[in-house]
Amino acid sequence: MTDSVESKSEKVNNEILSRLANDDYLLSKIVSMRQYRKLTKEDINYIIRNAEAKTIAADTTEVDSIIKDAVKNVIINSEKCIEKSITTDTDFTSIILNANLTLENFEDIFCLRELKAIELPTSSDEAMRSIRYKDNDGITLAIVQINTDCNKIRLQSFGDVLPKQKFINPQQVNYRVMSKSKSNNWTTEYGGVNQFDGSIEIRYKDENENVMAAVIFKSDGNVDTVVEYEYEDGKKTQMFHTSQYGHSKTVYDTVTDSTRLILDIDTDGNICSITRGFKN
Repeated sequence: MTDSVESKSEKVNNEILSRLANDDYLLSKIVSMRQYRKLTKEDINYIIRNAEAKTIAADTTEVDSIIKDAVKNVIINSEKCIEKSITTDTDFTSIILNANLTLENFEDIFCLRELKAIELPTSSDEAMRSIRYKDNDGITLAIVQINTDCNKIRLQSFGDVLPKQKFINPQQVNYRVMSKSKSNNWTTEYGGVNQFDGSIEIRYKDENENVMAAVIFKSDGNVDTVVEYEYEDGKKTQMFHTSQYGHSKTVYDTVTDSTRLILDIDTDGNICSITRGFKN
């Protein structure tokens, strides 16, 4: 064969896209990896070996089957690798979420007790307090804002005060969402093209029409943002927002429909912000 690996793989990708147009699950997979440069050489060669050799077959049904099987195997292998690398912040989130947080113990819960606390002058809003926490070298590692009107504490962390978390990039989260979609029989909904930046949105819904996830693809086919939701008795309990800039987790109170916890991490896994209510 005289074609380069790149041109062959591009041809196979185009063939896959055209032939799987009616398969929402596999199509959404290919959309996220349709640029051949994003596939590994092993993936490209595997698809070529299993698909291109059959493209001259007269039976198009057989060609479709061969291509689908090849792509499925690539997807399965990719997901196995991803599953091994996924860790979560569940334990730490549970500690923060379930702690009986008060103005007397928040320094212990947020690991601030060993730092030097400097309370900043209050502004015109007397309900808002700000405390800066520094290490022995005078470097600010955290700022805590306390709002006694709504009984919320917001911690901004600039160092390794809190335990580091694992950041999973949007592409990997997208693979996870699509795996869940297949196992839970979610339906896909095309959200249209953003007229400003050319991005595309795909939404996933369960049998109750709850939006379980929304994935935004950039115009070049790469995943930009993934938003995931969890529900209990029809009410939203959690939201996960992952982008190229970081990850945010929001936990809701299903009784009061208020926000119980917001936790943000950056791409290095540093917890950079926590917002949670406290008890008087």
